[in-house]
Formats: sequence, structure tokens, C-alpha cells
Amino acid sequence: MKRILCFMLALCICACLAACGDGDSAKWIENGAADKLALKCSVNVKGGVVSNANYIVAGDNGPENYVYSTDKGVQRVEGDGASDYSGLDGVLTMANLERIFETIMQWVPENLPDRKSYYGIATLLPKYAFLEPVENAYVYSLETKEITALDGLYAGSQEYGSISIGALEGSMVTVYIDG
Repeated sequence: MKRILCFMLALCICACLAACGDGDSAKWIENGAADKLALKCSVNVKGGVVSNANYIVAGDNGPENYVYSTDKGVQRVEGDGASDYSGLDGVLTMANLERIFETIMQWVPENLPDRKSYYGIATLLPKYAFLEPVENAYVYSLETKEITALDGLYAGSQEYGSISIGALEGSMVTVYIDG
């Protein structure tokens, strides 16, 4: 009986360790994509967890498109707009975006209560992020990893682009990424 209990305990520990993964990247990011430059990334967050995602990274042979859903996991998708991102340059890796998105997901419930149950987060490359001024803007500091309200026009770094937070109801919120 003791052997069976010890064996069952060992199985439970192994299962827990396997479920935790290697900790290198979120389960919605393909293992090989975490260190690649992000060209586009959009996720839907439901109940504080990423429920689905679509992202394009700069691959060795051109843009690579990935999709994630909680029921199917991560899959690489051929075509589906990835070629539209040829010739564009990203600055942040998917691992960088993962950390920024985690901060945003912790920040949203307290600061944007109308979005705490379901909302979307999407990146905009620098080329498109500063075309016109926006209302409802915040700044994420890469240095401090904090989000602060923006009072007036954004005058910080324009090298990293921005992130939009949207919901079915309410206006779009822009978070500029500042170095």
C-alpha cells in the first residue's frame, strides 16, 4: 500500500511539473517563436486568461503566422496575411510582448473595470502607431514596467509602437510603449 501511495504521489508531482512547462514562454506562444521579432500580435483575454491569439513573427524565411486557441493550442498557419508583413521590421520579441501583455492583464481589472471580463489586446508597429493623436492614452515603461496615464500628447520614444485595448463596449484605449 505504501508503495502504491508513493508511486501515485510521484506521478502527481511529475504531472504538476509537466503542466508547469519550462517557464520560457506562455502557452499561447510557440516555443521557437518567443525570441523572434513580433510583427503583429493580437490576443483576446477572457477572465484574465488569454483565450485565443493570432501573431506574426519575423522568421528566417519570411513572416510566420501562428494562431492559438484554448481548445487547439498553438498552430502555425500558412498564408493568412503573413506575406503582408514582408519588409516590415519589429523591435520587440514575442517574449517582450508576453511580459507587457501580462502587466496589462494585471492592470486592466483595476483601471479599466468595464473590460475585466472580456477584452482584446493588439499591437501596432511604430510605422502605424503615431499617425494621429488619440484620446484615452497611457504609457507603458519598458524600464519600470509600469503603466501611467498620459496627460496631453505623447512625446516619448516612438521606436516600439503601441498597444490597443478594446472591448465590445467602451472606447479603445491606447498604451504607448516607451523605452
